[in-house]
Order: sequence, then C-alpha cells, then structure tokens
Amino acid sequence: MEGFSVTVTRKNVKNLRLRVRLADGEVTATAPLRMSLDTVRTFVASKSDWLARQRSKFLAMERDSAMEYASGEIHYFLGIPYRLEVVEQNSPPEVMISDESSLRLSVRPGTSAKGREAVLRAWYAWRLAPLLAPEIARLETVMRVRVADMRFRAMKTRWGTCNVVTKRIWLNTELAKQPMKSILYVLVHEMVHLLERGHNEKFRRHMDEFFPDWKRQKAILNGSSGEDSEPDVPE
Repeated sequence: MEGFSVTVTRKNVKNLRLRVRLADGEVTATAPLRMSLDTVRTFVASKSDWLARQRSKFLAMERDSAMEYASGEIHYFLGIPYRLEVVEQNSPPEVMISDESSLRLSVRPGTSAKGREAVLRAWYAWRLAPLLAPEIARLETVMRVRVADMRFRAMKTRWGTCNVVTKRIWLNTELAKQPMKSILYVLVHEMVHLLERGHNEKFRRHMDEFFPDWKRQKAILNGSSGEDSEPDVPE
C-alpha cells in the first residue's frame, strides 16, 4: 500500500488483525494460515484512513521524544499541563510542583537531557505509588486477587504488564502524565489478568464488572501511546 509498509505474519488464528505500534510506527498484520494475500491487501487498503490517523499519532510522539527537558517545555502530571522550570544547583536532584502551573526540576550543573528525564521519571513513580496503593488494596478485596508487588519502568509499546506467576504488576511511568481514571483503567486491566490471562470474552466480562468505563479509557490511551489495533476480521 502506498505510504505504508506492512509486515504480514501468518499464525494459527481465526481472524485477521491489523496493528500499528505507535512507538515506531510499524504496521503489522497477523493473518490466518489459509487467508490469501489479496484478502490481506484489500483489508489494509480499506483501512487507509485509520492507518493515516495512527501515523499522525506516531509523528506527534516523535516530536514529544525530541524534548530536551529544558525550562519552558510543557510536561504533564495526572493529566494537568505544567511548565517545566529547570534549576541547576549542587544538591541532590529534586522535583516539585512549585505552583498551579509550574513543575520545578532541580538537578546538578551539567546534567544531560537524559539525566533530567530520568529524574522526572523517578519522581513520577514516587508520586504514583502512594496514590495507587489504596486502590490496589480496594480492588484486591473486590476482585478477590492479590498483587504481590507493583513497580514502574519505561515501556515503548505497553501501558502495563502482569506476571501472573509472581503476581507482579509493572506500570509504564508515562502513565503519570495521564488523568487518574486512565491510570486506574490500566491498573484494573493488569489485575484482571490475575483472573484471566487472555483478552477473551471472560476477560472483557471482568472488565465490565470491575471498570465499566474501560472501553472509553482504552480509546483515550490509544490516542496517546502504546499499540493501537483494528477489530478482528474473520477468515
């Protein structure tokens, strides 16, 4: 298809699935073993407008990734925009919301953009952990599951992951930029995996029960980062 390169993978699945990885703009199609290449091409062509929208998201993310973590940039916390104020001083790094519209980032002189980013990401995790702890305790009671551990890390293609064996949940530090309701959606999503590993009908029923607004929040997050996908297409 003109303007897009699509990687086609054949698997023992019933439906054709088209995905765009917004971390790098890669377009992939997972097709049933017996589905013809012409059928795949026709479907991809029919989704040209959707692919163009996802490509626009990727380009916007590229602009975001070019941030230098310098004074004047706009950074988000819990869905609220703040103007970054970088202060260099010979003291341990620190981040604080100095007023309703400013985020003060104190670093040692000469700290690189990558170093300033690391400080801010660590602050995101530090601020999110106590906000989510009571929510985890509440959900454990309601869902009758147990989370052994919750941690944060930078992820390129996912908002969160869950190891159902160790019962450990990892959340993307980028979530700190999102409104609290979107963050809770990801938390519930990962905790539901402790009840159901796959994204099947049982999983969706659990999501409807424990987080009725999950579809809307998923759509909001898919417009920001992660991996977006089109509905399944029968073989």
